[in-house]
Amino acid sequence: QMSISQVVTAGQVGAGIQVHMQAAGVWIDDVDVTITPIPEPATLGLFGLIGGSMLWIRKRFTI
Repeated sequence: QMSISQVVTAGQVGAGIQVHMQAAGVWIDDVDVTITPIPEPATLGLFGLIGGSMLWIRKRFTI
């Protein structure tokens, strides 16, 4: 089993595998590519700011 990790920018989509073999009788089987998006810190901060603002407004204007 082999695992490769790579960081990509927000605009980059896609993945590729390139293998060069010269020995006879070597093959690759069952290649699985999984892409897991990780949100940027700015996005998490924005969600936190919006959530905090909504809670503040709810507390401020509740009778």
